Amino acid sequence: MSHLPPPNVYKKDGVWTVDGRPRESLLPLSRATPSNTPGFTLITVLITLPPRGALPPHTHSGAAVTGNIISGRVLNQMNDEEPVYYGDGEEERGWYESPGCHHVRNENPSETADAVFVAVFLVRSEILEEVGMEGLVLLDAVREEEARDKEEVVGNFGVGGEKGEGKGEGKGEGKGEEGKGEKEINGVVQEGQKKIDEGQKRINEAVKGGGEGGKEDKEGVKENGEAR
Repeated sequence: MSHLPPPNVYKKDGVWTVDGRPRESLLPLSRATPSNTPGFTLITVLITLPPRGALPPHTHSGAAVTGNIISGRVLNQMNDEEPVYYGDGEEERGWYESPGCHHVRNENPSETADAVFVAVFLVRSEILEEVGMEGLVLLDAVREEEARDKEEVVGNFGVGGEKGEGKGEGKGEGKGEEGKGEKEINGVVQEGQKKIDEGQKRINEAVKGGGEGGKEDKEGVKENGEAR
């Protein structure tokens, strides 16, 4: 059955599907932290795939997983391996997924009967706290969508794009205007200091010369200072 094409995944009514087929339902059954596996949590979930139901390609956030069929049949495919049927009338009723396994295909081939199976997850407790129960079945399509959204956000902030260039130009021009204003202020300060120095020089000369002329010079400087 290796000739089977990859699952055709797209959104229907806001939900990721395989060819628009029905999705699974999950019912958590138990949760425990075994003493012989410190740092890990053991979770049991009852999964029902309705007739023609299919779960899009996914991973399990590093969990080790076993699946055991209760009723019906399931078509599974892991990584690049051959697709395999499990369940009623098949040689095997269960499977194992090692940590990091890519669950490419998980489908109910029946047109009339549900496929019901129990999945047991052994996952690091810290990862479970981070991703939650929903993170135990992480769809490829969701990861890809999140990656595209991040790229769009980065683009909107103008990294290397037109918006970024505009932002850079505006910032540069703003700094240029600020520099020009600062230069003008420094010029005025320097001119004022020059006049003060000239006035002080005249005062010193008047004091040194003494007499009425010195007094007139002082008064003249004072008047000039007040005028300024």
